[in-house]
Amino acid sequence: MTAVRRRHWLALGTVVLSAWVALSSAAAAPTPQQLVEDTTNQMLARLKADRAELKAHPGRLYDLVNDIVVPHFDFVHMAHWVLGRRYWGEASNDERARFVAAFRELLVRTYATALMQYTDQKVDFLPLRDDPASGHVTVHTQVLQSGAPPVAIDYSLYLRNGEWKVYDVAVDGISLLSNYRSSFNDEIHETGLAQLIARLEAH
Repeated sequence: MTAVRRRHWLALGTVVLSAWVALSSAAAAPTPQQLVEDTTNQMLARLKADRAELKAHPGRLYDLVNDIVVPHFDFVHMAHWVLGRRYWGEASNDERARFVAAFRELLVRTYATALMQYTDQKVDFLPLRDDPASGHVTVHTQVLQSGAPPVAIDYSLYLRNGEWKVYDVAVDGISLLSNYRSSFNDEIHETGLAQLIARLEAH
């Protein structure tokens, strides 16, 4: 799988979780497995129903992701992990806040771009292997493709203040955060954290 295709599936895999707002008022909190399955199916249905409108007005994708996806991801946790203990520890409070905001915007735009590439693929949900009582689980899914092997998409979630939050997505065993951590750390080593933040903000 090429890097571009892997990034597409990482983004799409994360976006399809984004109907959690509709489930948050349920009387009994769903298990992580139920949450992923229900919200994935709801999101795929929304993409299919609104495809023409979203193609006509691509800018609405950003609002869609910001309104539905962003509240259910722990971007501070993700940003901390991506920078690593050293660079996060060396960053000022202002640099940390700016990096979190810029990293979040990067992911939002990546997710929104991936939305338009959805073409009615079917998603299979595999049995949950982890115990939700531990507070950390990985939900395993497969995206079925005509004439091609299925794409494995795994969602890592943890329980924070009674809510399940996504903190990583892996496609065919390749972690979204690990990819960014490797590339960002190389860039910080070469040019510094301030330059990385400035580049992300500029884009």
